[in-house]
Amino acid sequence: MKILRICFTIFLCLSGTLAAQKIPNPRTGPAYFSISGPAAPDDFGDDRHRQTLVFVAPQNCQDPIYIHVYHPWLDAELDDIYGTTDTRIEFSVYGYPGAVSTYDSCDARRKHTTDFGRLLDRQSFGKKRPTDGEWFTFGPYYKSEADPRTAFGDAFGFKMVIQAKKGNDLNLYRFKLSRDPDPQVDQPIVGGNSYTYEMIFRLPSAQKQDFVSIYPWVGTAAKVVARNFDFDYAQRGKITIEGYRLKPRSIQPSGNGEWIHSVVPLTDNGPKTLLHLRIYPESIRESNDMIIRCEFRDNYDCPIVCGPVGIFPPYKYAPPARSRRQLPPRTSK
Repeated sequence: MKILRICFTIFLCLSGTLAAQKIPNPRTGPAYFSISGPAAPDDFGDDRHRQTLVFVAPQNCQDPIYIHVYHPWLDAELDDIYGTTDTRIEFSVYGYPGAVSTYDSCDARRKHTTDFGRLLDRQSFGKKRPTDGEWFTFGPYYKSEADPRTAFGDAFGFKMVIQAKKGNDLNLYRFKLSRDPDPQVDQPIVGGNSYTYEMIFRLPSAQKQDFVSIYPWVGTAAKVVARNFDFDYAQRGKITIEGYRLKPRSIQPSGNGEWIHSVVPLTDNGPKTLLHLRIYPESIRESNDMIIRCEFRDNYDCPIVCGPVGIFPPYKYAPPARSRRQLPPRTSK
């Protein structure tokens, strides 16, 4: 199990679909996010041990918002357990102005994104007990508790920070965005979705899925810088990228524990360009854990759609500002 890290010059789109907002979207993308404990080696597929997601809803949404987490606990049935189950995963929800509206508040390469916004909820999970169910619910949250500014100017948002605090196990989990407190009831937030600046997820085996689609939004960017790290299928799998006026082309994959980057020019791309990144595992039985990160001008990361993707979203991109606060330097990876 390894990681893939891919960086682009990008802007992104969110969908206004009425289908249930399963995050990530298993119809075209991965079925699960993944995170490993800080004691796990990097070649397990996660050298961050944290992930930051932004859940958004249109400004006209007045519904209560529930964030349902599927399988936040750890057990051998779904997760990768090494020795005893000693890993703790912390889920924290942040709201109010500043939670997501500045670039640094969600920067994947900083460890201090929790300094932005106001903590609304926090829950720590470890080994699954017989009394635990399949879902854990955060919320309800309301528009008055959200950050009114997100990367999409017509949407408000809440930030979820997932942090592995201890252990060496790997946990798989996913979300469902809903206006009903029961995760079994299909009541999606109309126009709701999620984005991240760095996606850590599990690539399924080729037996289960031919390829996984990732959709970054590049706007009028002139080029894409694609970086990938620790892709296990360098000799057997492949990565391709395509988009408006961009014919499919290959991205050079990396081997175990190495970084590779590819520069893809986007000459004459359209004013609203959603790129389609396809990752082919080319392995019948093995799964793989990966990270994708997107970069655009001036070393900014760009959001990646985590939920359902429509043709064009009802949102307008609003680039977040840099924070004026003095922050520790972020990592280069």
